Amino acid sequence: MKQQSTLQTERLILRPFTMADTHDVQRLAGERAIADTTLIVPHPYEDGMAEQWIATHQPKFEAGELANFAVVLRGTGELVGAIGLVIHRRFDRAELGYWIGRPYWKQGYCTEAGRAVLEYGFTELNLNRIHACYLSRNPASGRVLEKLGMMREGCLRQHVQKWDRFEDLELFAILKQEWERTVNHRQPDLQNRNPSKKENDMAANTPAISKDAVISLREVTKDNLAAILALEVADHQKQFVATNAKSIAQAHFAGDEAWFRAIYADEMPVGFLMLEDDRENQAYFLWRFMIDQRFQRNGFGWKALALLVDHVKTLPGAQELLTSYVPGKGSPGPFYHAYGFVDDGRVEDDENVSVLKL
Repeated sequence: MKQQSTLQTERLILRPFTMADTHDVQRLAGERAIADTTLIVPHPYEDGMAEQWIATHQPKFEAGELANFAVVLRGTGELVGAIGLVIHRRFDRAELGYWIGRPYWKQGYCTEAGRAVLEYGFTELNLNRIHACYLSRNPASGRVLEKLGMMREGCLRQHVQKWDRFEDLELFAILKQEWERTVNHRQPDLQNRNPSKKENDMAANTPAISKDAVISLREVTKDNLAAILALEVADHQKQFVATNAKSIAQAHFAGDEAWFRAIYADEMPVGFLMLEDDRENQAYFLWRFMIDQRFQRNGFGWKALALLVDHVKTLPGAQELLTSYVPGKGSPGPFYHAYGFVDDGRVEDDENVSVLKL
């Protein structure tokens, strides 16, 4: 018999369901709040339904059609929900679905489990695309998908019927190549090294921000200018990037060719980037890019760069994004290379020029 993998995260174990889970499935999925925002969970959840549902998992897994996981806490083994993939092998794609029991809401379990299942889908199942849908009136599910790095592809108007009411569905998806750019283990924001006393002291005063925070690019205004100017890289990185004050001053003298934004994690400013936007020559250059030393190694830089790349793709004639860096310890070169930039052999003002094909 073909065996389904068991996945582990920091707080969770994702394993195949067993008949021992039926009572907890009925108890958690039986709440009307779960059925209200899902399409396949019935209500009321009657005796025997959990057994029937679990009995379908192994045959469908062996047929290559389904991979469903029980989401359980590592410390106690208690069931908190379900997550899985409905697989369409002909097209190497799958649909992600999930529910989390109401007592376990707002604790990040769905996002944590989702990351593990995306990795499973793209690596073990070698899928090319994973998509997910949710009812438009359930924005919390949309925030989970955003945190997983999925992109909104549209709204399917009155696409389904739930309890005699036609409902809109929001469609999100992520491709394997996009997932590879966002996975945390490929995001070298800092060199691996022991922190200094200064960094330990700084960490004690760093605001608590989840690695799951939603990253956005926002205009620099008089209201957030002081906060952006206060952002700094680590001491060993300062020789490789100008201060934000210098960057913003240069931007104002560059006119329309400088497109600059603050990088936010949820509502906290964590970095800054600036693009040289030469539309006349259809040339685009990542001029400045930094993440404050307090917020590095969280994947924020990777996600911010992905947003910038998406922006550049909308610009006239954009076929590549250029940047340059000075080699050396603390240089951003390894970060750019991991993202997909490739040095083109040019050296300008002692900086290696690197290109990302769009």
